[in-house]
Amino acid sequence: FEDSTGRLPLRLVSSPAWAGRFTTLAGTGLPPNIQRTGSTYWLRLTVLPQPTLVHDWYLELYDPHINAATLFRPLGAGRYDSVVTGATQPFADRAVSYKNFLFDLPQRPGQPATYYLRLRSDTRTSFRAMLHSGPRLIPELSLQYWLLGGFYGVLFIMLLYNLFLYFFLKERSYLYYVLYVLSGALLFLSEDGLGFQYLWPGSPRFNHLAGVAAPVLLLLTFGQYARAFLDMAARLPGLDRVIRWVVALSGALLLLDAFAVHSGFSFWLYLLPYGLLYYAAFLAYRGGLRPARYLLLAQALVAGSLAFLISRKLGIDFYNNAYTVYSLNVAFVIEVAVLSYALADKIKGIMDTTLRTQRRLLKQLRKKHHAQDQLVEQLRENQSLKDQLNTELEALVARRTDELRQQNDTIAAQNRELLERNSLLALQSAAIEQLNRDLRRDL
Repeated sequence: FEDSTGRLPLRLVSSPAWAGRFTTLAGTGLPPNIQRTGSTYWLRLTVLPQPTLVHDWYLELYDPHINAATLFRPLGAGRYDSVVTGATQPFADRAVSYKNFLFDLPQRPGQPATYYLRLRSDTRTSFRAMLHSGPRLIPELSLQYWLLGGFYGVLFIMLLYNLFLYFFLKERSYLYYVLYVLSGALLFLSEDGLGFQYLWPGSPRFNHLAGVAAPVLLLLTFGQYARAFLDMAARLPGLDRVIRWVVALSGALLLLDAFAVHSGFSFWLYLLPYGLLYYAAFLAYRGGLRPARYLLLAQALVAGSLAFLISRKLGIDFYNNAYTVYSLNVAFVIEVAVLSYALADKIKGIMDTTLRTQRRLLKQLRKKHHAQDQLVEQLRENQSLKDQLNTELEALVARRTDELRQQNDTIAAQNRELLERNSLLALQSAAIEQLNRDLRRDL
């Protein structure tokens, strides 16, 4: 039941007068869940003894973000001891060093034991829990750590691989992809409690900030990755502007709800930006961008796994079991692999297109060079013809000049001969005139 004041003592809650206030959930399959964030809730758990096998039980709470959790364990004669833990306390204060809240439920042979659990959380969640038997506890928890180690190993490999591709290709989409994987890793480290256990165990405040900021960072980085991957600024400029504003506004509202409003329904704010990005991927695929189909597939897988997460937050029994708890991890690994392949396929398509363009340009250049070679050869032939013609013209001019010179010499010789004859005629004329004068004188 809900304790709106948060001040009810255990002696009052465990009294027979208050027994009727508890709602029986046994057999319903429904986990207890928060109706109002910030309120205190009391849960009562009775463990029946087994007649042939006596061992302790361990109660695990799946949500590591519960602010305060106190387990009251019966000691007999109406006395109880308490185990206090919560997300607001350093990790070293936990009784059991485990990523989630784990409580030891000691048993007495042949006697039922009733435990009381007081919980308070500032985020909307269901108090989903798992009861582990003592002999099976270590194998079950070890398997979880091995699987989570493999999960983060895959993320680390994909991160390094795509970071190397970014430095090699200088393609911004790879940088956005790396930031998206980092944001996802931060989100999962916060959600599964490994970050608080191994990376920042002494800082509950940072653990809270990481849990608040990681989903917002995931939204922002995925928005940038999707916009760059889909070339939205060029292909869908109008929708690109809308998505930028919606993503920024959604991020601001998420932070406002986390630090001030505490509505418990902030996860609905993710629907609009992710829905618009999914719609943009569909339009890009229909517009001819074939790699966009991988983005559609990856987002569909994540959306399916998010349905399990939201159902757990709301306390809805929607195939919630030990396998679906980590369905988002599996979906994210598949998404990371698919998005990496999609990015590689897109880059390969760009490179193939570039190579085809280069081949076409090379073919055109070869044709141009062949035409230039033909032009040069023609110019050479023209120059040769020109030189030959000039040589012939020069020879003709020289020959004509010689002929003219010879003619001039002949004319000059004839002129000299004429002058000589004229001089002789003049002498003869003078002699005749003298003779005539002599004859006239004699007569």
